[in-house]
Formats: sequence, C-alpha cells, structure tokens
Amino acid sequence: RSIALRKKAASFDEAMSFGAVGQATGFLLRHLPSVFASGLRPKAGDGPNATIRNSGYFSFEVRAEGTGGDVCTAYVTGSGDPGYKATSVMLAEAAMCLVTDFDSDESANEEDLDHFKGGVLTPSTAMGEVLIKRLEQTGDF
Repeated sequence: RSIALRKKAASFDEAMSFGAVGQATGFLLRHLPSVFASGLRPKAGDGPNATIRNSGYFSFEVRAEGTGGDVCTAYVTGSGDPGYKATSVMLAEAAMCLVTDFDSDESANEEDLDHFKGGVLTPSTAMGEVLIKRLEQTGDF
C-alpha cells in the first residue's frame, strides 16, 4: 500500500522456508494440547502467559527487485511474542512518535510534507526513519 501511494509499480509474493515450517510445527505441537484442554477458544482476556510473551520472537526477510534489476533486501527481527508483546511495543512507540517527534508548529517546506499526502497512511509512510529509530532504541527490534 505504501508503494502504491507513492505511485510506484509493485507486485507481491511470499514464501516460507523449511526451517520456518519446522519452527511453526514445533510451536503447534508444544501448545496444541493446552488449546484442546481449555477448549478451542480462549476466554475473553486470556492470552499467552508472560513466559510465552517474552520468549517469543520473529524474523523475516523483505526482498524488493526494481525494474532495472536492482535488488534490495531488508531483514526484520524482533523479540517477544509478535501478537502481543511486539505489537504493543510498536503501537506505543508509534503513538509516542506522533506525539513527541512531529511538531505541528515546526515550519517545513512542501517537499518535506509530500509523503504525508494520500489519506490514511501506513506507519512506515507516515513516520518512516523516525519510527524505525524509536523501535530500534527499545532493544526489541
């Protein structure tokens, strides 16, 4: 979506490595018995315990190929359960970024604000490097 807002041509594909399939299978085998023991759906407010939230992690690779053959690869990693801990850290840092890092009274020329045009923006489009720096400073990313 961010690329489309910038009026760039884009296509999307995804894959999973054999190692990732093995890790996902191992996770399911470890946690599936507890799911069946407590019923198929957790009760409202039930989530993973602190050990699971803190011991989780994620990593993925984003690879982009330009029309001229240029290739750019980014590796994204984070500690903590991606559905609970990492998401809450990203949400809190995005909020703090908007509140403290973007001064509406600060004078900026039109070119600096061009990337804010386009309606509802993704966090990467709206906050870019400022948000990345904040996330890296947490030590979780």
